[in-house]
Amino acid sequence: MTVYIHIGHGKTGSSAIQSFLASHQDLLLQQGILYPDAPMLENARRGEVSSGNGSLLLEPEIDLSQCENYLFSSEVLFYHFNNKQALEQLFAKLGEKPTIMFYTRDLFDHYFSTWGQYIKRGGGSQTTDEFVHVYQNFYQKVLDYINLSQMLNFRLIINNYSRHESNIIDNFVASIFGHSDFLPAIENKKINRSLTKSEYILQMLFNKYYPKESHQFISDILVNKLPNIDSERFVINEETYVRLLEYNKDCIDQINQHLGEEDLIKIADYQDVVQGLSHSKESYSFSYEQLDLLVRSITGSVSLPSSRSLDNADADYLRDIALKYETAEHLTLEDAQKLMRLALRARPSGSFIERKVREYNALGKEG
Repeated sequence: MTVYIHIGHGKTGSSAIQSFLASHQDLLLQQGILYPDAPMLENARRGEVSSGNGSLLLEPEIDLSQCENYLFSSEVLFYHFNNKQALEQLFAKLGEKPTIMFYTRDLFDHYFSTWGQYIKRGGGSQTTDEFVHVYQNFYQKVLDYINLSQMLNFRLIINNYSRHESNIIDNFVASIFGHSDFLPAIENKKINRSLTKSEYILQMLFNKYYPKESHQFISDILVNKLPNIDSERFVINEETYVRLLEYNKDCIDQINQHLGEEDLIKIADYQDVVQGLSHSKESYSFSYEQLDLLVRSITGSVSLPSSRSLDNADADYLRDIALKYETAEHLTLEDAQKLMRLALRARPSGSFIERKVREYNALGKEG
């Protein structure tokens, strides 16, 4: 038996890979590999962001009796198995040492894409220059896996997403099976795309002023419903460039000693990084399609004030009603009328409440 585990890492085409795997389980099974079902696979089949099926490996036990070979995929695993103890526990659970595979990416491609994901789904509002203090050293994690593979003697496959973005599925399948001849014609869909500058600014402002999972009705909707819009980058200053170089160059140089020529991690010159990008403040625009989608999404998600809301006079009255408990005062018919009217405002369709309002009004007229 062979177990293949794809672990990311972040922003290297995992969503596209997981969408392919979830949509072609039968095809994979014909090749002798089972990609087990998991709760999020339906999202992946629809071409939406998902977390794959790798969470199955984190369960206390796992059934590997249904097939000769298995394939799992999740970016979460990149961090979970990045130490000797976790890997040894995994090997014991599986009963063998798996093949672990992940993609890495050129430094500045990865930086911009990771910043974008931080804005899209991480609640961030930092600019691309401010984000340099948040950016983790992913390349140290990559180097850790190389060292662990040598220490524990398991097979490790590392490819560079920057070289294979346009044919990521073909490259992934060939890395696992040794060839991709059995693949049907597959459309290279954009999944979990990066945003435009205008979309980023909108999400950043929502993150700043409405930090309540606003990505669900901003970025998630834009990415899933309008996947073919071209993304855009913001510029970084030279100080940020130098800092990123200082943080990552040594690790990248060590990693490159273990990669093939085609997959070497490249570090672009500053002028190449900022080519065609503006340092000045810009105006931002949306297409009608973007605006229509956003307005429908936001108005359907955010609770807006309505005639059912309480005003200051209502609050004063409820306060005074509560204080009657302290003074042992009895509620009056007028109190009952007002309370029932407030109840009717909150639940206009309540037939019992409506009947009581009529009864109390009739009693008031009699009095």
